[in-house]
Amino acid sequence: MSYATHEVTRLGWELAECEAQVARTLAAEREHLFGPSRPGNSRAGNPRDADLDSETMRDIVLSDTADIAGAVAVAKEAAYWRKANLLQRYRREAERRRRKAQFAYCAALVADDPDPHGHA
Repeated sequence: MSYATHEVTRLGWELAECEAQVARTLAAEREHLFGPSRPGNSRAGNPRDADLDSETMRDIVLSDTADIAGAVAVAKEAAYWRKANLLQRYRREAERRRRKAQFAYCAALVADDPDPHGHA
């Protein structure tokens, strides 16, 4: 029996991959919101640390605003929350995929051995 032909094994691997993806997306989301998880790190994620692309910076500098620093702060805040929302979406998609993989794996286990305890 090979990995490719045994449905339970294949679905088990798929579930494991989904679990890993959930862990990666959750770690990325937490790092963005709370900062890197290193011992002694007290720096939470901060919108002031968000990066702006050069086009956004150019648009701010060339705008009619008198408060360029304020406009940059607003743009950084928006960029920070856009990324937070994107990471949240990735995590939710990974969690949905994991739930589907769990259901498929359990269904395959039952189909492979509907009475695992040998009861008639």
